[in-house]
Amino acid sequence: MKISFIVKGLIKKKAKLLEEIKTFFPGSQVFETSHAGHAVELAANAVKANFTHIIAVGGDGTLSEVVNGMASTGNDSLPVLGLLSYGTANDFSKTAGLDGSVKQLKELLFKNSVSKIDIGHVKFLGMDRLPAERFFINIGDIGIGGYIVENINKSKKKLGADMTFFLETLKGLFRYKKTKVKCRFNGFEWEGNTLSIVIANGKYFGSGLCISPDSTITDGKFGIVILGNVTVIDYLKNLSKIKRGEKMQHAEVFYKEANEIDIIPEESSCSIDLDGEFIGYAPATFKIIPARINFLINQ
Repeated sequence: MKISFIVKGLIKKKAKLLEEIKTFFPGSQVFETSHAGHAVELAANAVKANFTHIIAVGGDGTLSEVVNGMASTGNDSLPVLGLLSYGTANDFSKTAGLDGSVKQLKELLFKNSVSKIDIGHVKFLGMDRLPAERFFINIGDIGIGGYIVENINKSKKKLGADMTFFLETLKGLFRYKKTKVKCRFNGFEWEGNTLSIVIANGKYFGSGLCISPDSTITDGKFGIVILGNVTVIDYLKNLSKIKRGEKMQHAEVFYKEANEIDIIPEESSCSIDLDGEFIGYAPATFKIIPARINFLINQ
């Protein structure tokens, strides 16, 4: 095996982790990121350098950048992708059954515990309002999610990840102005004032909220969750249910499946959260790419 570790440069306890990697994986190479988007470049270089395995070390944002770097090469055959979770939320690791330990990673490598998993692709308007496109591995959220994540990214997270996500979500529910949105997929069309439309490959977002409990990363479909005219009281009443992976029973909440979906907002300020990062605005088109990545998963 020829293993490349792509490590977010700002993770906590980095020195200890790098020593563990050196001990458990002698001969592997470590590349640290120095700025936003750097993991995209490092991952693309690792593919071109014929590494057999790429391990993303960081949170959902780092993992998403690595996926973008790998998929953007256009290679039919890609290295096996693994994850050591060292981020704020680490939501994708929950879907993949990962505990973030070097020991588990070594066991998965030894057993070659690999599954072909789906990723998503989205065309949208970037923050400069120009057409853009991007791959993602976990979840896209049109509406309040982008608004909340933009504020979380500005926060120093002094109260910890879970409390920061909770408080920013609560503030967002009070402050966010619902946008009229139309979505179309599989012959289904919905239009109305919208708190959020979630396009889910994985199950979790928002630091452990199981928003799409039926989603799997190997079925070639997105889970679509439409949260229409949902109020603050509605959200708070259902928060514990969502954490347990139970579906909301509400006239303005819909659970669907699709391999492609178009989102068309009435206003151009409808923001997008993609894998925990604010990336730009709708209108947007999401498509699933089945079985694109060989991923080290705890099966």
